Amino acid sequence: MLGLFHTRKLKLHELAIQRGWDDLHPRLGITKTFYDWFVPAISARDFVLKPQPLERALDFVAILR
Repeated sequence: MLGLFHTRKLKLHELAIQRGWDDLHPRLGITKTFYDWFVPAISARDFVLKPQPLERALDFVAILR
């Protein structure tokens, strides 16, 4: 069993949200501008599969042999 996790810019975004980004960007008036740039920039390289810690995984992949 492997878990899917954020890496790269998604990990930074996750940390920013934990520190109040979702409260800040609307007050700055940059929500649409930021996400119009950010969302298309996400790629497969922004995710990683690894065996642990599964309790923090975004999703799971089971490999059967």
